[in-house]
Amino acid sequence: MSYSDASKNPDLIKTLDRYVLKNVPFTTIYGSEGKTEFVIYDTKTERSIRVESKYQATAGSVDEKYPYMLLNAISQYPEKEVILIVDGGGYKPGSRQWLKTQLSSNWLNFKSSGKKIQLMYIAEFVNWFNHEF
Repeated sequence: MSYSDASKNPDLIKTLDRYVLKNVPFTTIYGSEGKTEFVIYDTKTERSIRVESKYQATAGSVDEKYPYMLLNAISQYPEKEVILIVDGGGYKPGSRQWLKTQLSSNWLNFKSSGKKIQLMYIAEFVNWFNHEF
């Protein structure tokens, strides 16, 4: 369900144990409105996980968006759990590794705020989702 549809019918969500909203807005590091692919909600545990995805099968510039994506995940997403999906193989050599290094080194000390950010390939995300939900 899209975020805008859910906003128009909030009573429907109250009846669901788990749901996924697409195109969930947030305020970017630039102060403008951005949207991520989706947010997964579990109302029983009050858990919410924001998911942002960048896929590029051929050479291009999507990898130049990785620092922007990571800074938004660290400082702008209200959810404490974030999954970054980076896949496709078209990104520049070293760019995905840069993301992985920033996450493992606790770049900007993001873990002190209780934030958990994971980096996954699409297949890893599908496996994670099937086991978690």
